[in-house]
Amino acid sequence: MMIFSEVETHYINSNTDSRLVRYDVIRIDDDTFVVNVFDVQQRSASPSGSFTNSATLKITRDDYESENNIGSSSVVRNRMPTTFQNHILVKCQQHRDSLDHA
Repeated sequence: MMIFSEVETHYINSNTDSRLVRYDVIRIDDDTFVVNVFDVQQRSASPSGSFTNSATLKITRDDYESENNIGSSSVVRNRMPTTFQNHILVKCQQHRDSLDHA
């Protein structure tokens, strides 16, 4: 059994929808984060304002480095990529934006 106490909660909206979606970012280790996504339950049988876990995202440093070509000697940059910590929030925002198109 493990207890993960490094948890950050973010509420994120999108450019086209002000509805807030909750993102709990859980640090597993320095290179791995799990994000639990909670959205307001929309079904009439549920109490108003109740949340349901709608997705779970796994974000790793390896994926971050691969996406940003970090460590590649053949990459020429005109701007620096976001940090790994900020990459996590970017992924959350991208997920939130994708909910508007689903």
